Amino acid sequence: MNKKYMKSLFLPLMLMGGMITFTSCENYLDVENPSTISQNAVFSNLGYANSAVTGVYNNLMGDDAYGSRISTLYPNAADDFRIGGTYNPEDRRGISGFGVSPNNSELNKPFIKLYEGIERANIVIKNIQASSLYTNGTPAEQATMRKLHGETLALRAIFFHELIRNWGDVPAPFDPSADQAT
Repeated sequence: MNKKYMKSLFLPLMLMGGMITFTSCENYLDVENPSTISQNAVFSNLGYANSAVTGVYNNLMGDDAYGSRISTLYPNAADDFRIGGTYNPEDRRGISGFGVSPNNSELNKPFIKLYEGIERANIVIKNIQASSLYTNGTPAEQATMRKLHGETLALRAIFFHELIRNWGDVPAPFDPSADQAT
């Protein structure tokens, strides 16, 4: 490029940079966060309620749930099943030989993930039932909310099924932990 053209661009760019540098951002710092919404608002809108149920489904995915451990690792454990490598009760090889230790993270993380799913399901179930759309909405809104309620009940049952299948007799909370008396 020619030097004269470069010099003619340099001055306006410097002036713009100076104006941007000295302008105030004060008006932009006090913006209300649109990503926070109350539970009442979530369950008074079909789209938001559907998103809340999707959040319950979210606990089924990932390595600590059906992505790996619950779907492939736990069902394949048996006394005649062997994974290659040295036996170690601290990792997945301990599961295959029914000889895990309490420090095995392959057990702890899925257990926590399933209870997180139950907690989310309990919150959604409680709030759907308390929703005005569930009780006083149009017939189409009521039908959609009943469908979402049923889905969430089924999801909670799946979480409980996996807990019982893999850990036996476990505590069964049917209310959100915030509502349970201490």
